[in-house]
Amino acid sequence: MFLGFANYYNRFVPQYAKLAAPLTNLLKKNAPYKWEPKHQETVEQLKQALTSAPVLILPDPERNYVIEADASDQAVGAVLMQDQGNGLQPIAYLSKKLHGAELNYPIHDKEALAIVIAFKAWRCYLEGRRTTVYTDHCSLKYLKTQPNLSRRQVRWIDFLETHFHYDIVYKPGHKNKADALSRPAHGLFTHGYATDPEIPLAEKRHLLQWDSDIAYRKGSMKIWVPNYPPLRQLLLEEYHDVLYAGHFGSNKTLTGIAKHYYWPHMAEDFQKFVTSCDTCQRMKSSKQKKAGLLQPLPVPFRLRLPATWKIHNAFHVQLLKPYRDPNTIFVGRQPLPPPPVLVQNEPEYEVESVLAHHRRLNGTVELLIRWKGYDPSEDSWVPASDMGNARRPLHAYLVKQGVTSTTQL
Repeated sequence: MFLGFANYYNRFVPQYAKLAAPLTNLLKKNAPYKWEPKHQETVEQLKQALTSAPVLILPDPERNYVIEADASDQAVGAVLMQDQGNGLQPIAYLSKKLHGAELNYPIHDKEALAIVIAFKAWRCYLEGRRTTVYTDHCSLKYLKTQPNLSRRQVRWIDFLETHFHYDIVYKPGHKNKADALSRPAHGLFTHGYATDPEIPLAEKRHLLQWDSDIAYRKGSMKIWVPNYPPLRQLLLEEYHDVLYAGHFGSNKTLTGIAKHYYWPHMAEDFQKFVTSCDTCQRMKSSKQKKAGLLQPLPVPFRLRLPATWKIHNAFHVQLLKPYRDPNTIFVGRQPLPPPPVLVQNEPEYEVESVLAHHRRLNGTVELLIRWKGYDPSEDSWVPASDMGNARRPLHAYLVKQGVTSTTQL
């Protein structure tokens, strides 16, 4: 359908045969149909060629115009053309998707709506000139003379008769160029449904309902978009990147596309797409918290310390805190104590029992220990943290004192 539409204007596109070769190869007899990235690239190049100079011509206000309009179940399309001596050449294209109550119109009214939309869109060109309208719906030839009209048709005819001079001519659909503009791009959907492994699972769960090779989410009119990256990327760009989309945020963009399409985890896909949009990142104002004022870094001081302290000789002085032992009095600078002397074969002491406990002012808990094999006069106070190897005497003392844990000492 698209290739036939493009082929009609091939004489206005430079090197058309070479440009369209990947698509025409798919139409060869017994050729396998396999849609690849090069085919999608060819479609985009043809679209660009058909909508850029020298294909589109400037309108001549002294000549009459020709409109070819068509409608499908979900969209309408039209082409504005003019013969300036080289045959009919396009001036502008129009393609619009139907929404709401328009989807429920009978086919006669949809075809008429396509004509009305075309006249409204190109009113600045068509007022005051004779216009010939080609349609593939034969009954529209009698639109102005049919005896019974609905209120909607009366409004449309009143608008057309008041502002324009026009004639409606029947033209079979296969000869109508606007027919391609009103048809949805089923190629990507068909290929996506054939390659998406999630489609059989969705059918098994009765989540889909089919209509004209298009899958809809059951219970709604939303098209189920297959897991085909080029198709989903196209929809994401259509609802976010184009001029009329406005580069809205993820929530507003998702609201727009969710009215017509659905696929699993589409909210996550939109969030990733919007946050990675280059235009949004460069042009929109940042909502992040502003950076604070610059703060000076602490300046390190180098001190010479005795080697016996075994620490690094460079550190941040402002990070040091004064140390005060509550059981000692600071009397000024004192000489460093000698290093401890390790005595070989030092005797081991075994705990016989725990007699009492108390807490010092600095919070340290000490236990009164009776040593096995020593006189009671040798009893001594030992920090509770050193009693890890005397669990049984300590447990017996805790039970006797009614203490449930060492943290309550």
